[in-house]
Amino acid sequence: MSYGSLLLEALEEIPDVYLLVTELDGTLLYQNVSALSTLGNPGNVSRVLERASERKVRNALPRIERGKSIGMQIDLHAVGGAILACRFHIFSRTEKLVWLGWREPLEDLAEMVEGVIGQMGDDHRALAKERRRDRRNLESLREHLQKERAAAESDPLTGLANRRGLEAYLRRLSETDEVPFAVFTCDLDGFKEINDVLGHAAGDNVLVGFSAQLLSLTRDEDLVARPGGDEFIIVAPFLDRRGIGALIARIKEATRRCDTGGIHLSVSVGVARHPQEADTPKQALHLSDERMYVDKKLGRSRTRRREEN
Repeated sequence: MSYGSLLLEALEEIPDVYLLVTELDGTLLYQNVSALSTLGNPGNVSRVLERASERKVRNALPRIERGKSIGMQIDLHAVGGAILACRFHIFSRTEKLVWLGWREPLEDLAEMVEGVIGQMGDDHRALAKERRRDRRNLESLREHLQKERAAAESDPLTGLANRRGLEAYLRRLSETDEVPFAVFTCDLDGFKEINDVLGHAAGDNVLVGFSAQLLSLTRDEDLVARPGGDEFIIVAPFLDRRGIGALIARIKEATRRCDTGGIHLSVSVGVARHPQEADTPKQALHLSDERMYVDKKLGRSRTRRREEN
């Protein structure tokens, strides 16, 4: 409940406190129980004012600025003709007047009401400050969660998406209608020898270098992932057959630009298209993996033939 509502409820219940709301000309719009029992229902406040009080009010009204108030002694005619002296505080609110009156000794009521109104302003500012603080905290939390989520979906060595990030991207693609994409599964050939001969630090450098090469070959809308080991996966939306062939050729060339310490390094690549060849992203991933192993076997056969010759 707002402070304004609490104040109105309190004024409704306090005896001998008169609350009226009028137009600028005195037409009555609202009065609380005490005002009604004392003044009746005059229709216009001017009808229950003594002539001297009426002149006093009419002379004072032009001085009431919007949002300000004046206080004065006014003699009101009570029901039955008895004269009742009241101290009124008149507040200007837009095009309405709020009349707050009381009989002695309630002289401090206006100060109390103004204090409540002031407290309302203070509380509003404090609440706004708290909400600004909460928004800052919420933004900080969201930023933290985004970083945590990015870390959870990223490979710490290469910065590429990990398996969780790959699955999340494929899930988003599957939820978007009419977005064809190609899945490339890449596996490095000869990487085990690099690890065995040159050590794992050299192997890590090769993985980082090859990752950088793949990023340079792909578009902003493509996802490059390292699910683990020396396996890499590229997901490329809206790529036609010609684009697929060109990207395979560039991937094959990328290993030549990696520092392998003189050890031969190549890459096997398998591709599957969704929805042309696979109904789901999972099926496309599985099919590209199978085709990568076919390419790997062909590569080994070519290597053996070269060695035999």
